[in-house]
Amino acid sequence: MARLLRKDSWVDLNLPGRKSSEIVSSKTGSKNATLRYVEIPVPAEGQTSRAMHLHRSVEEVIYVLSGEGVFETPDEKLAVHAGDVVVVPGDQPHVTRNVSNVVLRLMCFFPHPDIAAVTVNLLQE
Repeated sequence: MARLLRKDSWVDLNLPGRKSSEIVSSKTGSKNATLRYVEIPVPAEGQTSRAMHLHRSVEEVIYVLSGEGVFETPDEKLAVHAGDVVVVPGDQPHVTRNVSNVVLRLMCFFPHPDIAAVTVNLLQE
């Protein structure tokens, strides 16, 4: 049976450096997917950037809702804008950074019901 999940049911994840809300996951009854809404604020002067992370053997699909940012891996930096989609292979270290003067808003989809269980935060260099 289909389920309707309203915004007031989203769970704030209290993750550092961004506002991240889990919309769909095993906690909402999903067997195969996680969906998150993410807001990355305008960086404050002198603020330390978030470290890269990866998802073990799980792809991520990032849809840029609004704002401008940079999607980074150890090998590349891609400018991203509203309407862009980034497909991140499993096990690829990455981070998305805000490079504008407005909040960067993303929708992130993972074909896994508990993405936290397979996410690895990497150390800053």
